[in-house]
Amino acid sequence: MTLRSEVCGRFTIVGAADILDRDESGAVLLLADRSYVVQIPAEAGELPLVGALRQLPGASDAVLRFSGFIGDTRLDDRVLRVRSPKLTAVQVDEMLGAIRKRLAALPFAFATPVGATFARDLVRGPDISYQAAVLILDALSGRSRHDLRAAVARILGNPHTVLRTERAIVPLPLADRLGPTSLIDALTGASLSPPLPPGHPMSGSPAAVAFGARIPERLTVDWVTPDQDTAENRFVAGVLDACIDAVDRVLEYARDSNAAGAEALMRECTVAHETIRVWRSHKVLMSLRPIGPAPLNSTVLQRQPGYRHVLSFWMDLLGRTRWLPDKHSLSLLALRDAPTLYEYWCYFEVVAAVEVVEGPPVAFDRPLHDEGSARLTWSSRARFESGVVVVFNERFRGRDSTGSGPASASVPLRPDVVLHRCDGCFHVLDAKFRRAGITSDRDDEAAEGEDAAEQADVHKMHAYRDALGARSAWVLYPGRGSAAEFAPHGLDLDTEAPPLGVGTIPLAPGPGGDQLLRQIVKRMLVPG
Repeated sequence: MTLRSEVCGRFTIVGAADILDRDESGAVLLLADRSYVVQIPAEAGELPLVGALRQLPGASDAVLRFSGFIGDTRLDDRVLRVRSPKLTAVQVDEMLGAIRKRLAALPFAFATPVGATFARDLVRGPDISYQAAVLILDALSGRSRHDLRAAVARILGNPHTVLRTERAIVPLPLADRLGPTSLIDALTGASLSPPLPPGHPMSGSPAAVAFGARIPERLTVDWVTPDQDTAENRFVAGVLDACIDAVDRVLEYARDSNAAGAEALMRECTVAHETIRVWRSHKVLMSLRPIGPAPLNSTVLQRQPGYRHVLSFWMDLLGRTRWLPDKHSLSLLALRDAPTLYEYWCYFEVVAAVEVVEGPPVAFDRPLHDEGSARLTWSSRARFESGVVVVFNERFRGRDSTGSGPASASVPLRPDVVLHRCDGCFHVLDAKFRRAGITSDRDDEAAEGEDAAEQADVHKMHAYRDALGARSAWVLYPGRGSAAEFAPHGLDLDTEAPPLGVGTIPLAPGPGGDQLLRQIVKRMLVPG
């Protein structure tokens, strides 16, 4: 075996030549699910790439292995580009975007009083910086229903302006405009001058004649000036300040995490911070202090283009990013943990497939959130009006376990997704971030062919079906092949009837990647 090495600042990566390379930009090319030796200097201190780079006590070298990360990260001054034959970095980004959209779109209600404060106290609970940052990033990119770039561009291009009147008493030569107060001053003879000497330019004027050879020395004038220091513009300034704060909190979290995917999250947040900072530094908003209560009864905020879009975005942010989370350790959902992302994404894809038949769910269990993460809890449910329920990681207790709830005929089991029909029947779907035909460091009973599920996972579906009493059990895997379906022993396969037995469904991000799943889920929902 030929070895190759790549120097990354203080560290040196060593691996087989067929799995370690560099591209034309100088980035180090690595493969996920492969092990590399990293030579560690004595003064290295705390190791970067937490979870991927491990050093045994007393060892001079460490092992680098990206088991769940796909994409770009950094080791000292070198970019590491981690690839995988399962999914591309673009597909991982697509999964993350879809999960973000789903989590952000979960229905949470909020009251809409006449005034809402920037303290965000409509719902008690801490700010969820990650979820807020997700909505902000999506609004900046136009991925959500909000287009913050277009809204702010309209505001800065045509800011709300009011005309303010300033009253002053000025010498007669500086009275460049006459108003009602000026005329009253002139008619009442206020501030009259001493008698004008003969030959004075004004001595023959109507005013001098009327006031006996005297004229007004000073007049009161009303100067009208445009002013952009309005409650509406202060509201916009406050929204941008809140966005910067949320993005900066997540940016700080990513910097402190040392996880592989932190690099991508940091790039997104850095670009977002700079974009919003430039807007906040615009001459219209730069000197404005954020307003306390938002003037929700303002016709400008309610109707004027740009302002009404920012108001809609703010109320969405206010209503969807405040929960009462349990304090768990930070998950790596935001940091591109590919197996976790795939499991979440598959759950939401099953829910979406049911939506095609049943319409949108009427209830969605809340995800858990903390300062830097958003994650689904075990037994999270999406409920539909017809009685269909889709459950994430439902627990089936063991045969000898006490308690209520569904039970297994043997040991406790927890399939990734369970689709319950209203008649009591249910189907099991299990997400497996692997497929056959991809070599790995371990021995595997891989089926023939590049785009097939692994045999071991098909075996597990038989166990699920038998132990849980499921109508059918399916492997979901990141492939582009054909679905495979196996009827119970002694029965003929009927691909038009509700499925029985076990099967495999390729499911990967991309155009048309969900069609096979939707066809099979549609059959699952057919009575019978």
